[in-house]
Amino acid sequence: MRKSYLLYAMGAGLAFSACSSEENLPESNPVLEKDKSFYVNVAITTNADMGGTRANSADYNGTGNPDFEKGEDSESVVNNAYFVFYDANGLVVGQPVGVSTLGDGTAVDETGNILRSYTSVVRVDVNRGESAPKFVMCYLNPVSTDGLASSLQRVETITREGIKDAKGAFAMSNSVYYANNETGTSLTRAVAIGDGQLFDSKEKAEAAVGNNPDAAARVVINVERYAAKVKFSFGKEDVVEAYTPADDNVTLTFVPEKWEVNAFDKKTFVTKAFRADDGLGSPAGTNMSYGQVVDELARGTGWAWNAPINKRSYWAFSPAYYSNEYPYNANDVKGNEDAYALKYLSYNEIVAESNELNPSTTETVKYTNETTVSREGLNSSNPAAAIASVVLAGHYEVTVAGVAQALTPTFYTVRKMESDKPLVLFDAKLQDGKVTSTITGTNTIIEYLVDKESALLVRTGEEGSYEYTPLTKDNLASVFDALEVVRPVDDVFEGLGEYAASRKVTLQIGDLNKVTAGTTLCINLGNGPQVIGNNEGEVSVLEANKALVTAASYADMYNEGKAYFNIPIRHLGWYAGNNPNATSESIDYSAARVGDFGLVRNHVYNILVNSISGLATAIANPNDPIVPPVETKDYYVAYRLNILNWAIVPVQKVDL
Repeated sequence: MRKSYLLYAMGAGLAFSACSSEENLPESNPVLEKDKSFYVNVAITTNADMGGTRANSADYNGTGNPDFEKGEDSESVVNNAYFVFYDANGLVVGQPVGVSTLGDGTAVDETGNILRSYTSVVRVDVNRGESAPKFVMCYLNPVSTDGLASSLQRVETITREGIKDAKGAFAMSNSVYYANNETGTSLTRAVAIGDGQLFDSKEKAEAAVGNNPDAAARVVINVERYAAKVKFSFGKEDVVEAYTPADDNVTLTFVPEKWEVNAFDKKTFVTKAFRADDGLGSPAGTNMSYGQVVDELARGTGWAWNAPINKRSYWAFSPAYYSNEYPYNANDVKGNEDAYALKYLSYNEIVAESNELNPSTTETVKYTNETTVSREGLNSSNPAAAIASVVLAGHYEVTVAGVAQALTPTFYTVRKMESDKPLVLFDAKLQDGKVTSTITGTNTIIEYLVDKESALLVRTGEEGSYEYTPLTKDNLASVFDALEVVRPVDDVFEGLGEYAASRKVTLQIGDLNKVTAGTTLCINLGNGPQVIGNNEGEVSVLEANKALVTAASYADMYNEGKAYFNIPIRHLGWYAGNNPNATSESIDYSAARVGDFGLVRNHVYNILVNSISGLATAIANPNDPIVPPVETKDYYVAYRLNILNWAIVPVQKVDL
């Protein structure tokens, strides 16, 4: 007859402690001569031995364990458990076992590394020719069970797009860490089933543990959630400070609207990954040793990222970690989203999907996929686009000469060389034959751009006695309706190299039919004035616009005042050792280290905005994906980021 092994699953805090799937391999792996059922006592729990905590996580310096936080009850709901058993070689034995009810569990340590324990009796039926179970993996609230009944080697590479099951409960799986902080120590993933932990009847399994929660007859499994948790709040109601640009006639006041996590991994591994990189954008076939991960982090022993005493680690590689493709700007992403492992949201997506936000709003929370970045990402052409961040979206209210504008106007900024602040310019209109600003008392963007270019000319007079006059503010009215201040169309950039960022606009030629009668728009490409038109011998509008782009002055367009602040999310590595970026107002990505930034599963990231005193990044097209600009070095949002570990099942504690 078929023999079953009963696994008695007991939990103390919704964290499963994984014993080494390599280090604890038995010396032999004999096969069964007949079907058999086995019973095992399993404790689904987190480890209670914290090894000490601190009163305030702001004091974290990387040398010990972070604080822990209980979190919400909803974050620890268990709808079902799914057990997969393995032989000594990491191959599946028997059929996976699903347990639909584990009860409410028992509270263990609501402020430490453990939150709740769950117990259950599980039987595994093993067929003749298979070996007795030596290891076990447990998946709580799995997003999908597809592929989970695979070898340990295969399970390490399985991904999911979600972090919750169909009922909204958080998916969890075995905690992954290194058993010892020593070079060469093998990776811990599946839990070993040791001597005295395997029984041939349910009664024997239950009798072996009795009422003793610490009985050696139990197999303890620590689990951690797939999700990372991000909290966002303002330190005070008057967090926003009015911004005065180079022209002190104008005042800009940022109005926060929504926030979201941006540049996050589209997928997550079902268990934490430490695979080597194959150099081609995918995980290699082997796991890194502890020493190799230390080398990857390039900081020696200065960061205690591995905590075997707590049966967990504070770092991992997400699917995006292996990527070697990062966008330079939004144009790279549009229509090519599948080329990138990270998801970049648009302004409209953020505004539509997030809750209302203002400085008096209490703390709000988002859950997202684990997202980490490698050295290759930090060294890419746009490292800002390789790092998970919080985008604070909003708009500007505009005051001119003390008069608040009733509607949020579109405005433009251009860098003023003699000032550390930009000029603010506005749209123009043609009124009574003159070009004037749509906002009384301000300067216009089109006049500024015309003043900066030197190729366009206005032709007047009769054939044989034409007069060519450089286009200036004085004769702009005659061709005003034929000119545009826009981001050039893609055809203009073709063959010119890098495309301008989504927010960048410049002077371009639109409809030539709108040029005033008796006037012709011309361009000098180095061989004298040529008419811009579609006839033979004339310069096409496309070629003229290409020439304007080549020598263009660009402006940042704030469409109806829309803008955002991008806050790269710092991980625990930021606070460990001598970080050259720690005291700087801007980030030198060439000095950034692996582990300084990222979202690791079962961690809490708390971003507290103390003040908003600078100018946000412009939004010209609210439907374009937000790709943080590579050239932006200054982060004007003054914020404090406390990173707290979500202690396997309990949320890690945050002190603000």
